[in-house]
Amino acid sequence: MRVLVYGAGVIGALLAHELKRCGQDVTVLARGAWRETLAERGMIIHHHLQVHITGDRLRMIGELDPQDRYDLIFVAVQGQQRPDVLPALAANVSERVVLVGNDLQAAKTQETLLAGDPRKQVAFAFQPTGGYRDGERVIAMHAGIALYVGALRGRLDQDFLQAIKTALTGHRCRVIPTPNMEAWLQAHAAIVLPAAYLCYVLDYDLRRSTSRQRAQVVAAIREALDALAALGVPVPPGTAAWLRGLVRLRLVRTAAWLVAKTSIGELAAADHCRTASAEMVHLDAQFDRILAGYNGTMPAWRDLRAVALPIMEQATKQKAAMAPES
Repeated sequence: MRVLVYGAGVIGALLAHELKRCGQDVTVLARGAWRETLAERGMIIHHHLQVHITGDRLRMIGELDPQDRYDLIFVAVQGQQRPDVLPALAANVSERVVLVGNDLQAAKTQETLLAGDPRKQVAFAFQPTGGYRDGERVIAMHAGIALYVGALRGRLDQDFLQAIKTALTGHRCRVIPTPNMEAWLQAHAAIVLPAAYLCYVLDYDLRRSTSRQRAQVVAAIREALDALAALGVPVPPGTAAWLRGLVRLRLVRTAAWLVAKTSIGELAAADHCRTASAEMVHLDAQFDRILAGYNGTMPAWRDLRAVALPIMEQATKQKAAMAPES
């Protein structure tokens, strides 16, 4: 199967590695100095939990030719970068596109792709992986590759789903069919953002968090999920029930402590916040637009966000100022 991975950050690197491991013909689209590094040294990944390093030599390209056809295209770029890559994807002849990662404008994303080519099949996916780029390699926190994937609304076409499963047939891969991915991604943002806010408040050191701060994060998550439900978003039924069950059993305190006080939190949350502040600011702005129609109160969310947002914005400005001119 001929597969393109569009983007070579942590998510894209792991997808490309696993697709090659599954025997697929893999091409990676990357740009700038990072593309040169990958072309010269290969895709080097330090798998943190597995305590081993892999290296793959992959075909590299810098642009997507409109006539270059792939059986599947996995798009693994940050949310704020996605609008910039959609025109090239819409113009390309490949018909099956899987967009991996945060996207609170999923309906608009799909509309743009279909406007370019109504024959396109579009899926949305999320790969729960943490990590960051470190010089010439990727540091990745994962327990195998899990890919939650589905249609914007309803269920994904079975042939399309089977093609994705066929591409990822390795023993470490799990393709998890997930209906209503638009709602799933919104619920995921409700869970992720409060933890991100705390990362910025604590200067990326979650080990400093107090039990009161962790409780505030949990309360903010509950408020956001309740807000989505009130707005008519079909939040996955198990999500809110799972969180309330943990609260009722007081297991959430243990879970929050494990995330905050170990390397899990550092790699899965803090490092991403440090290196991807622009994405987190973008995610916050999109979620805030969703909440604009909600009339309820969200005190834990409001107070945590009020402290964190200026820090997030300042971090983004500093990174933009330090970025080399293209």
